[in-house]
Amino acid sequence: MSQLNKKINKCTFLCFCPKRALGEPVTGPVLQAKAKQFHASLNVDSNFSSSNGWLARFKKRHGIRCLNIKGEKLSATFRRRRQCVSRGVKDHGYKLDNIYNGHETSLFWKHFPTKTFVCRNETEAPGRKASKDRVTIQVCSNASGTHKIPLTVIWKSEHPRSLKNVSTEYFEG
Repeated sequence: MSQLNKKINKCTFLCFCPKRALGEPVTGPVLQAKAKQFHASLNVDSNFSSSNGWLARFKKRHGIRCLNIKGEKLSATFRRRRQCVSRGVKDHGYKLDNIYNGHETSLFWKHFPTKTFVCRNETEAPGRKASKDRVTIQVCSNASGTHKIPLTVIWKSEHPRSLKNVSTEYFEG
């Protein structure tokens, strides 16, 4: 690899890392455009093509792979949350042991995969109707990490058997 290509690769990768650290999606065309931009900024008289082949080699060289985006976009940065907690501790005298954060997620336990491997001679991979059977899972712990509440799992039932000995008045709005 030429020195020019090494510089372009390094600049492109250094642009990629902070974006992923912030949770921003980065696509192949974005990386290719950045590489072209870096080539133009170097003011050299050489041909450079950020082709699909270049992109494949770049991804292999840096261990980058493609994944489906799942879940919610990161809504607040870690630094902002930390400032909010610090302000609550300072202004109101809260202890980290008394500040809790909870999040809910869903588990589609009958869902089929959305991707599959196929044989060379297959032209399509027929699917099935997606099952909507799911459970909702609530995770929660305190800010100091000393108290992790056991997972709360909720299915369809208004009065689930797992909570038959628990007063639900607390959960009702």
